[in-house]
Amino acid sequence: MPHKFLAGLDDYIADAVSLLPRGIAPVILTGEYIPENFIVTHGPDGWRLSGLIDFGDVMTGWSEYDLLGPSVFMAAGRAAWVRSLFRGFGYEESSLDQTLSRRMMVLCLLHRYSDPLRQFRIEGWQKANDLYELERVLWPFGCEAAS
Repeated sequence: MPHKFLAGLDDYIADAVSLLPRGIAPVILTGEYIPENFIVTHGPDGWRLSGLIDFGDVMTGWSEYDLLGPSVFMAAGRAAWVRSLFRGFGYEESSLDQTLSRRMMVLCLLHRYSDPLRQFRIEGWQKANDLYELERVLWPFGCEAAS
């Protein structure tokens, strides 16, 4: 990770600790979203996603942790895509805000396999000046652009 982000890491994490939930019920997390892990079924309305399985990386934890992969790898900072992902996961429009962006960034930074140089698929993400700006690049809630 570029040094300019590491320089403020301790303060950034300390600022966000209160945003992380306590006493949550753990859920099964897949940990990896690749085509081989998707289960689809064909019904009267055509093909649809019916399951997701991954015994190699499976673990339990907070459900938002499982949104890191699809939001960083697949949606890649496209505001409309990120918003659609979270809305499809059941988030209300009113909860798509800076608090959620901050929580996701902290989870991303603390992820055991976090490797931003390899994983952030957004051209020019390194141009962000600090972690606060980077979180808005990755989770652009409140952005009007439907990229």
